Amino acid sequence: MSELKPCPFCGEKVTMCQWGIGKDYFVSCTLCGVGILEEDLTEIEATEMWNTRAIDPRILLFIRQMKLLSSAYHGRPNGANDCLCEFELLFPELKEAKDE
Repeated sequence: MSELKPCPFCGEKVTMCQWGIGKDYFVSCTLCGVGILEEDLTEIEATEMWNTRAIDPRILLFIRQMKLLSSAYHGRPNGANDCLCEFELLFPELKEAKDE
């Protein structure tokens, strides 16, 4: 069986779980809880579904930057606002969405 890829959103390890008895397997992130839950999946099918999901690489970049910036500004006076301003510089679409 293939090894499970890490979570596309936070990069943490994921686990394979069985729901009930038989063909009810699902994959779930150990940190953020993102997962795939479909009825009647074998362990192999759940692994394949998890490992072949399509993730926009911009999402991964955004998450990495978010982690770095939030840890850099944590505990600072006005840190949340300063962090948001940097996010908007890195990802202009955030400002556009906020202005709508």
